[in-house]
Amino acid sequence: MNITDTGHTSPDVEAPRYMRVGDICRVFGLKRSFLYELVKQKRISSIVMRGRSATRGIRLFRPDELEHIIAESTNGACT
Repeated sequence: MNITDTGHTSPDVEAPRYMRVGDICRVFGLKRSFLYELVKQKRISSIVMRGRSATRGIRLFRPDELEHIIAESTNGACT
């Protein structure tokens, strides 16, 4: 079962390996500041794609890392 960019699950659509911050926020319902806090705490990783002399770029996150964190937090809450 994989997540598509609409947030619905589909068994025949492969989930993206990396997603932009806006897509992660929309699909998982998380705030941008929360994502960056997770990066600061080293609970998730991110990469920045930019040109050689560029100061700005595109930050990408791995959705599977967030799925893992969500699964861990819901396992303790359900008991």
